[in-house]
Amino acid sequence: MKKYIIFGISVIVVGAYSMLAQRDIEGNVYKVGLSLPLSGNFASTGEDVLSGIQLAVKHIKAERGVEIHLVVEDSKADAKSAVDVAHKMLDVDKLPMVISGPGSSANLAAAPIYEQRRTFFFVVSQTPKLNNAGEYIYKFSPDVPKEAVLMAKHLHETGIKHLGIIFDSSSDTSFTINEVLLKEFMVGSSTATSEAVDAKTSNDFRSSLTKIKAANVDALFLAPGPDKVIAQVINQARELGINVPLFSWSPLETKTIIDSAKQNAEGIVYTALPFSCEYGNTQMKSYCDEFEKAYPGKNPLHFGPQAYDALVLYINAILTAGLKPEDLQSQDGKDRLRYELAKIKNYEGVSGDISLDEKGNITEKAFQLRQVKDGKFIPYIK
Repeated sequence: MKKYIIFGISVIVVGAYSMLAQRDIEGNVYKVGLSLPLSGNFASTGEDVLSGIQLAVKHIKAERGVEIHLVVEDSKADAKSAVDVAHKMLDVDKLPMVISGPGSSANLAAAPIYEQRRTFFFVVSQTPKLNNAGEYIYKFSPDVPKEAVLMAKHLHETGIKHLGIIFDSSSDTSFTINEVLLKEFMVGSSTATSEAVDAKTSNDFRSSLTKIKAANVDALFLAPGPDKVIAQVINQARELGINVPLFSWSPLETKTIIDSAKQNAEGIVYTALPFSCEYGNTQMKSYCDEFEKAYPGKNPLHFGPQAYDALVLYINAILTAGLKPEDLQSQDGKDRLRYELAKIKNYEGVSGDISLDEKGNITEKAFQLRQVKDGKFIPYIK
């Protein structure tokens, strides 16, 4: 038996399935599956998604009087594990809807299974390869290429001529931002040296960093995976005497970076999603207040708010369509739900404004530049 204790929430898992799933659920209780990376390098992102979902469940019960039953599984951000979780949630739990956390390779492997079974799959993932994954796949994170375009523009404006890039070859999202950044940055006389690492199998990146150092780059862009890995690369880069300016992407904005990289992270400029406890809108600040009350001493990341909005919008659509839990097993019920989800436009959520396109993908959500200054994440100042 495995027991995950996450931000004060205890989730018990026996074998391949949750003990909670063994009980019959009576009344209008809506079942939702969570396929999250609760172990490994992506664990902090999975924990954040679970925390956001728990807050959404509390909010929905208070505001809409709806009970939600969660079935939680550890995808490990691993393709095989995510596929195993998908089969379990469909064949054992018979869930009508699953929310998945970060881990692009895992999500890409699982998405065809949910699509084939016509099961709603709401994904917190930035890989654009999910944009055409099917009618039942809904993506609540904006495409990572938009981060690359903004960063390339900023690097050109900063006067960087030769850029070094570290990316994770085992992550589709990291691989994609490397490809797009190379394309967007290497115009005119600008050049780049890109090195791949495999964050799943190693935590020593000095070999790749040594090659970057030998290339005499003017700056280094880091997209090697989640926060834990980014912090390791930052520290190893500085240990090797790579003292050029550092740049990164949205996964950087976590307490892990400040705690692990400390002074080495000072001055890093990175692309960020709109969510911010200090600089965000009213909904974001309210979310942060509730998060602080529920999980003292923890800091919310931007993954949880996206999952929070996904669950709230799902339940809103269900209630608008007048669907009971049993209706979600019928094709008519699924069609009615898809019809309501297609109407989502200009929704002011805790993660920012949300509109879904005709394929169920979140549309333009403007990235912005932020920086690390005095151990805090603040808006970028020229």
